[in-house]
Order: sequence, then structure tokens, then C-alpha cells
Amino acid sequence: MEPKASIILSLAGLRLEICGEHLSVGILHIEGFPVFVVSKSHVDKRVVEDSTLQGLSFHIDGGFPILNGALTTTFGRDEEGRICYSFGDLCWLAYNPQNPDEVRLSSCHDLYVMRFALWVATGLLGVTCGVVPVHSSVVVCQGRAVMCLGESGTGKSTHTKLWQETFDDVMLLNDDCPLVAVRGTDVWVYGSPWSGKTPCYVNAGYPLAAMGRIRQAKHNLIRRLSTIEAIAAVMPSCPPSLQKESQMLDEVASFVGGVVKNVPIYMLDCLPDADAAHVCRDVVFAQV
Repeated sequence: MEPKASIILSLAGLRLEICGEHLSVGILHIEGFPVFVVSKSHVDKRVVEDSTLQGLSFHIDGGFPILNGALTTTFGRDEEGRICYSFGDLCWLAYNPQNPDEVRLSSCHDLYVMRFALWVATGLLGVTCGVVPVHSSVVVCQGRAVMCLGESGTGKSTHTKLWQETFDDVMLLNDDCPLVAVRGTDVWVYGSPWSGKTPCYVNAGYPLAAMGRIRQAKHNLIRRLSTIEAIAAVMPSCPPSLQKESQMLDEVASFVGGVVKNVPIYMLDCLPDADAAHVCRDVVFAQV
């Protein structure tokens, strides 16, 4: 019997139904998520609470630390061919690629782990229809989004903060993991419930003007990347666990191809100063 209680989230234009009393109540207590709750309507994808997943056994193909290293997430496939995740011994997830519109998720009493598990679920459900969470900081300027990519600590948030301090017509859309949607030749960026250390939860989307990969330097210089360079710049900012699965990797590669085909990708060597924001904005908005 399926859980009865549910709520619906609007994420990057997708209506994601969270099914199950524990999950649907818990999600309302996680910072950011209530902003994305919408009235009952059509449903595109589902995350279904499933108590039978508790202690799920599967072949482990990889893993990575979360919560500042306090917990390890492992992933792989079970005997049924499902893609499975274990978030320590607190929560389990199963996704059958033959049923791309549903993820099964065990109940979880740790809201931080639940937040992360829902991020994984959203990635699995979204990638098959061109929606991927991308590690970045993103601002909106002149009605269009500009995304700053880079590893943690390279200055993404510093650069987008400079835009906010330097220009009057700029707002922060998300500071850690916005959702990017490729729909034909259109690429849009949406706010999400995952914004890192900066509480910025905006349920809105904007066309993407450009992506720029940040590198710390002793000068400010922006350069548009070739197609091959652009793919190499964008791919590392997509969820690494999706790229460990050959089937999911094909979907991620298609998504990245759609981005670089339709949006300019830059390398930005920069100092943490206002001139870096001017150099970047002048080039990006000369092209749109």
C-alpha cells in the first residue's frame, strides 16, 4: 500500500510529489523547502516513502563524504538492477531506470540527511528530462542569469557578491546548487532548496546568459572557451555520482552538450575586486 500523505514541490518547472507522511511532514521543517511547495496539480515525478528499503543491500561502486565528512554516502546497484544509495545507516534510496519517473526513499529522522537524499533524488529524476543540479553560484542581471562555476574555495560566492555590491540591477538566485534545465535551444536556471551556507531560496527561473569557471589569479581576464574546453569546464560541476553510472553519464553528457551548444562558457581569471565584476559583465552582456 502506497503512503497517503503527500506534498508537491515545483523544481525547475517539474512538479515533484513527495509521497509519505514522514517525508512530507519532515520536508516542511527543512529550511528552504516550504518556498517550493505548490498547490495540488499535475505531477511529473515522484519520491515515494518506502520502509522496506531500511538496511538495503547492494553492490557498492563508489562513495563520497557528506556533512563535512561526518557521514559517508555509498552508491551502486542491487540484484534487481536498481541504482541504490545509502546515506550512512540513516537513509536508503532506490531508483529503477526502467521507471524514470519515481525514486523510492526510506524515512529519515535526520533532516540534514533527508535534505541531501532529496538532492540525489532530484538529480536522478531530473537528468532524464534535461534538468540537472549544477554546483555554482548564480546571479541575475538584466533579467538573465550568470553562473559562476568552480571547486569549493575558488571564489564563486566572492565573485557573485562583488556583482551585487558593484551593480544596482543584480540579485542572487542561488549560492550553491541551482537547477539548470535544457529544453531544446533554451537553457534556464532556477533557484532551489539547496543554497549552501547562504540562505537564498527563490522559486523562479531565468534564461542563462553565460557560465564562467572561476580561477584565482593576479589579474582580471575573461576568455570564451572552445567547445571541448567548455565541456571540460561544465562537466565537473554536475553531480559526480551520476557520472559513475554509465546510463546516467549518457544523460549528463547530453545535458552538458545542450548547455555548451546554446550558451557561451568562459574562463575567468580574477582578483577579488570590483574590476573583476566589470570585466566579466562587460563581456557577457556584450554577447547577449
